[in-house]
Amino acid sequence: MESAGLGPSDEAARATLAERNATWARRLREEGAAAFMDWWETLPLFATQRDLSSEVRVAIRAEREAHSAELLARSLEAWGAHHQAAEAATLSAVSDLARQGVPVLYVAGVLDEKYAAVAARAHAVGVPVVLVPNVGHNVHLESPSAFGGIAEGVLAEGGFVEGALA
Repeated sequence: MESAGLGPSDEAARATLAERNATWARRLREEGAAAFMDWWETLPLFATQRDLSSEVRVAIRAEREAHSAELLARSLEAWGAHHQAAEAATLSAVSDLARQGVPVLYVAGVLDEKYAAVAARAHAVGVPVVLVPNVGHNVHLESPSAFGGIAEGVLAEGGFVEGALA
């Protein structure tokens, strides 16, 4: 799992996520994908991506803008984090899988405070974790070599990666 949200912490958080996603969906429909992405790219979550090469940033932007605003809005409404199980239930299930020997690994960038904190909560319940230094939210994008090494380690070792926290 790379920088994955594991669900809302409680019903108040679920309601907040539902309202946020509804607002974002409305904004997509009213402004269109390009204008939405102008705003989206300024979110603190993506700050480290501003350091990527201009070629990579242009390619990412083109890919994002190629999506239909309506389909993006529908995905927020139908599959947003507010529809996930509660984080405690997800952590319990993933922890159970790890204890049963199913290869499970949570990967996050150290500079991604939100998901590094999720990684810490996952680690606390026995889920193996790798925190990648000098990287933000999109580990595979910001450090393809590190992400590739992690993936190769998972495949070669059946789930355990050298440097994992657990």
